[in-house]
Amino acid sequence: MKKILFIVFILASTFLHATVYYGRNAKELVFVTLKDSIAAIEVCRINNIRQPRTYLDTLYFDNQGFRKGIARLVWQNEKLLFLPDNILLSTIVSDTAYANIRKDGYRKGFASLLALKYAWVGQDNWRQMNENLDKTTVPIPTSALNKLYYRNIQQKARIFENEIVPHYATTFDRVIITDNTLLSNYRYVDSSEPKVIQFIWNQLCDNQLVFKKFSLWYLIPFPVIYVGLGLVNPVFFFVVPPAVATWVAITHWVPPIVSHLDIHKAYIIRFYHQGKEVLRVKVKNNAIYYQNHYYALSRDFRSSLGSIDQTIMNH
Repeated sequence: MKKILFIVFILASTFLHATVYYGRNAKELVFVTLKDSIAAIEVCRINNIRQPRTYLDTLYFDNQGFRKGIARLVWQNEKLLFLPDNILLSTIVSDTAYANIRKDGYRKGFASLLALKYAWVGQDNWRQMNENLDKTTVPIPTSALNKLYYRNIQQKARIFENEIVPHYATTFDRVIITDNTLLSNYRYVDSSEPKVIQFIWNQLCDNQLVFKKFSLWYLIPFPVIYVGLGLVNPVFFFVVPPAVATWVAITHWVPPIVSHLDIHKAYIIRFYHQGKEVLRVKVKNNAIYYQNHYYALSRDFRSSLGSIDQTIMNH
């Protein structure tokens, strides 16, 4: 994630005598800084409520064009074509007219990426983290030059990643880790030791966001429920809402129940502040599960639990 957020800034500072290309459509602004075989690309997307989000990427020369993943740049009559959105880019002298849109897009783009990465900490903790960031950094003046503005955003993101998030563990005064298996109350950890809390927090923060792929298995309960209700009373073949409501309830409540019956080990980590639970995290198959996506941990969580005592003794 850090590489995605910051590598373009590093590259852009070394792009002497580079060529800048620009293009737009109804919902996107695209800026490309081209130097030799590397293209630093900025894509500012404007959503339906006219709020911009600017994202960064680096494309590399390959087969008469530039590509990385889905995004591509290909030559077309001495101009660049941005794919897959078919936006024709041309050289520009200045992008001053769109400076404020780019600034706002970068600010909200960074915020949305970080919010997604740390969504598992919950809304209250996320809000507190941002308040701590505001206390340790000065506001970014909108009148700042583009380059200085972006560098300030980069610096705030680095402070958030390297200082605010790791040190947030000091707000917790107790951690309890229990087994999530049905009828099991076994506690692996129950500690108020700051070093234990910090150690566990560091294990959770060292992760990589992975999006879940949509599964057709999610839709299977609906036709079964629909037909079942119709067989009980034919009127339900013509009144769909009861089947939808039952389907939603089952898909919402059944997965947590099944999770308790799963033979694979799952852990519930609870963090407390002044006797009140302020964060609950579920770890299963060495990943944090949160809503529709999960975060793969970089280290084996089960092994980490076994090394807690040794970690405290070494520090």
